[in-house]
Amino acid sequence: METDLEMESPLNNNYHPHSRRGQSVKTTSRSLVVSVLAGLSLPILLPSGHMLLFAHFWGYGDNEVDKKECTCSCWDTVFKGPYESGIAKYKHVYFNSTSNTFKMWVTSLLFFIALYETVKHLVLLLYKRRLRWSLGLLLLVSIHSHYYAWWGHWNYWNDDFYPQWSHQLFFTVTELFSSLLVFSQVDRRKAMEPLPLLIVGTIAIFHITSSTWDQFFLNVLKFGGRMHQVLRDILLMTTDCLQVFVVWRELRQIAGRKGVSLCHLVAQRRHLGVIGVTTAVMFLYLVLCP
Repeated sequence: METDLEMESPLNNNYHPHSRRGQSVKTTSRSLVVSVLAGLSLPILLPSGHMLLFAHFWGYGDNEVDKKECTCSCWDTVFKGPYESGIAKYKHVYFNSTSNTFKMWVTSLLFFIALYETVKHLVLLLYKRRLRWSLGLLLLVSIHSHYYAWWGHWNYWNDDFYPQWSHQLFFTVTELFSSLLVFSQVDRRKAMEPLPLLIVGTIAIFHITSSTWDQFFLNVLKFGGRMHQVLRDILLMTTDCLQVFVVWRELRQIAGRKGVSLCHLVAQRRHLGVIGVTTAVMFLYLVLCP
């Protein structure tokens, strides 16, 4: 019987020095194709699901558009150039050439590129067996929060409606910062650091606290919201609660590897300082920009 060493020996007629390299290239190509397709799928599916969800709640028949007779006098027709001016006929999409349109375009572009690259990176790590599952899950469930933030800012600019701008901006910036910290730790080859986790947990707890006395309290706990508002607030709250749980779990494992208790790990002066500064900055923003 041939041993593995004999079978892989250059003296063996069945030995092919490039076979393993070829298999590696094939696996890499397959993982790249799958990761690209996965990255493209969410930017395609999310807006489609969004429109279907809105159609479910508000339907098509309640405000049916007469494409032959309808007109729009609010469109500047700049992008049509000499082909159309004045009061325009029906279009599937109207957009004016304004600074807000530019902001909406840039924000949308950045959001969907970031979404594509994030999903692509997660799938590649999964193929390479380097994905830290708990943090990968956090990134996936946070997609709803980021999508909601993008859509909120898009509508504020589109409607010139800014009473809730600063409030939404607070959640948008803190959620982005939290996701960037999670993204930095999602590769298992990188040692898990407690400081990023503590910041993520602090932001999540602050979100839970502020939301409990705001929209979540009014819409969910007091049953004052409509169905879409209740579902939105429950999903946002679930994301924050899951972040707190994952951070607690990961910190407990880090403390176990260091041979200390979780309380001892968190109570270190540097860690308490980071928690205090993060909380103070968020609290100060809400006080100055309610």
